[in-house]
Amino acid sequence: MEMPEFVEYSIRHLPDSDSHDSVGLLVGCSGDRDELKRDVCSLDTERVDEVGRKTLLVELPASEAGEIWELDSIESIEPNDTGVETQGSS
Repeated sequence: MEMPEFVEYSIRHLPDSDSHDSVGLLVGCSGDRDELKRDVCSLDTERVDEVGRKTLLVELPASEAGEIWELDSIESIEPNDTGVETQGSS
């Protein structure tokens, strides 16, 4: 599996996880964000929100996170460990 250009070190293990605990990821896009959002929404996600112009906030089970790594147009993946929220989210 080819990794995106940047993956935060602390989450590089996620593609091998079998945990069903929810993880929050900030996914940076190198191409068309709307297309990437459609691809991400087709996965077993719990939440997908837009953050800025080139980033998606994605919440999904850790065991499904490896699916994110396989998508095209991903530039970076980082944990949402700073608690990024979007307008209207609670």
